[in-house]
Amino acid sequence: MLKILWRDVKAALDRDPAARNALEVLLFYPGVHALWAHRVANGLWTRGFKLTAKGCPSSRGG
Repeated sequence: MLKILWRDVKAALDRDPAARNALEVLLFYPGVHALWAHRVANGLWTRGFKLTAKGCPSSRGG
């Protein structure tokens, strides 16, 4: 799981010239946060926790 999260941070660092370091991406990049929230919601949904998945921020648009 941490490998996947680090891969997302690395992708943001590689593709965004304004990204200065990993901590900045972790704390302040809403696109990365949305991606992680979507992954959590999808994991819950596929495991049968549909109501909980609907409550995740990615499924509520914010």
